[in-house]
Amino acid sequence: MLKLDADDRPVVAWSEFDGSSKNIHVARWNGSNWVHLGGGLSGLAGAATHAESPALHIDASGRILVVWDEATGVGIGKNLYARRWNSTSWEDLPAFPITGSVETFIGEPCLTTTNTGTVYVYATHVSGVGRLVAFELQTGATNWTPINVHRPPDYDTTGSATISAQGTNVFVAYDAYHGPDETRVIGALLNHSTALGSSLITLPQSAVATSPGIAVSTGGIPFVTWEEVRQSSAERTIHFSNWTGSAWAEPARISHLSTDNIDASLAIGENDIPMVAWSGVTNAQRSIHVSRRPTSTWEPIGPPLISSSSGDMEAFHPALEIDRENRPWLAWHEAGPSGSDIHVYRHNK
Repeated sequence: MLKLDADDRPVVAWSEFDGSSKNIHVARWNGSNWVHLGGGLSGLAGAATHAESPALHIDASGRILVVWDEATGVGIGKNLYARRWNSTSWEDLPAFPITGSVETFIGEPCLTTTNTGTVYVYATHVSGVGRLVAFELQTGATNWTPINVHRPPDYDTTGSATISAQGTNVFVAYDAYHGPDETRVIGALLNHSTALGSSLITLPQSAVATSPGIAVSTGGIPFVTWEEVRQSSAERTIHFSNWTGSAWAEPARISHLSTDNIDASLAIGENDIPMVAWSGVTNAQRSIHVSRRPTSTWEPIGPPLISSSSGDMEAFHPALEIDRENRPWLAWHEAGPSGSDIHVYRHNK
């Protein structure tokens, strides 16, 4: 996970195994070195209490927040934990009001704040079937307030979600099973209850849409990316659409130059030009691809990215951010036979 602070210094968060369990780590670039912010973060002690899926955010006051899910060590149980950096150490945010159990987990969190400092967290709650849960932490509050998420009734068994804010408005994109289409599609909500348009999917008769991403322009226009899987071939493609004010624009396929595309990351600069990064295969190697839409056409930004040309390395899980000069920054995981590392790059235009 990658974010840029007010000075355009990158901050990254990741999960790392210490030989007993996984913990969350956060580091910031100071101009010459990576500086770890405190030690490893974990909500539970003991082996196999793996802390994973960190969501990172920097609020309007420059404070770094992180939320993650952590296994209870019993059954499939997972809980959420959140911390805030106070410039010298991590402060515990209040405990979440929903907890996991042997057969229940709450995980895959996403995080944002409004310009008033209110913190919002969405997550997936699975107890038999999946549903979205959401929580609000107002400035000065000592407890999270659960939010009733009013999605359309024919959007069932929700999966992962992503969240973004503009001013006091909160935008959420999520995937769900859509009964009329008999497949999974992407839906979007404004302020937890107002559905934005109809389903986002290009081929509801022959594809499944999952893994949404959302970002909002300076003018408050939401943009969404998602992944589609063709039921006939299992081919994965990355798609994009933007809100026109009354409906979603015709979806555009971005991933024409690669195959088996996954892990899309969406960002919008202050010039309102959207950019998307994803992991895809070209020339038999999984690498990171980046494209932008300066006008009406998507164009690649440079060649595919991977730190090593060795065929035994794979690049995945890109995180894309855009600085105040509208330059893209990327962080991604790169794995090979000896382990996995995180790489951070900035595009010099």
